[in-house]
Order: sequence, then structure tokens, then C-alpha cells
Amino acid sequence: MARSPIFHIQNVGDLPLDLNTGIHDGHTGSVPIVHTLNAFNKIAAEKQVPLISPEEIETLNQERPLTNPQPSDIVPVTEYGTRIYLRRRADPTRVTVFEGGHESLPIPACRWLSKQRRKTEWVKSER
Repeated sequence: MARSPIFHIQNVGDLPLDLNTGIHDGHTGSVPIVHTLNAFNKIAAEKQVPLISPEEIETLNQERPLTNPQPSDIVPVTEYGTRIYLRRRADPTRVTVFEGGHESLPIPACRWLSKQRRKTEWVKSER
């Protein structure tokens, strides 16, 4: 449980996050899919947007597609190069469940991150 992203969520603030998990993670990988989905739900609750339901989490945890996917879950072609089972947003956070296991997807992650914008303040240091 200590590897779960949920323990780090309180430090996020308005930082854009792209949470990803393979539908087989926890079955063929080391971190159960529910860790990622629960982390997203914690952010969604704070932002007062709809949560991923317990029924949806259980369906995905059983490595099955959703019976009633939301419009955002239907992603025809993606940079992931594989099927997407769920995609939800709690701006600026996004969560995606894809066909795969516990794996790194650096190209789609970097593409998503490159499109994010966040207002920051820059203070020139006195030397």
C-alpha cells in the first residue's frame, strides 16, 4: 500500500497529473489498478467532480471493460497505441486505464505534459 499514489496526493495542489494504469496491473504487475483509481477519486472529490464509481472500479479490477462507459471513456485512437478502458478528468488531472500491465509509457506522458500550462511566478534573485 505504501507505493500507492494516494499517499502523495495531498501535496499536489494545482499541479497537472496524468495518472495511468494498465487494466492488468496488480494481476500481472505489482501495483493493483485500484491504487490509481482511488488516487484519482481523492482528487475528484476535492474538485467536486464525479468520482469513478465503486462498481466501475470493481469491473476494471476484474479486467473487464465497463458496461456503461462515460463519453470521455470512449477514445477511438490514442497515442497509447492500445485500447483505452477509462479516461476521466478532474482538471488539471487526468486518469487513463489502458490495455496493458504495470509499464512505463514515457512518450504519451511527455506529450500530455507538454500541453499543460500552469501560471507561475518567477522572482529574479538578487546576487
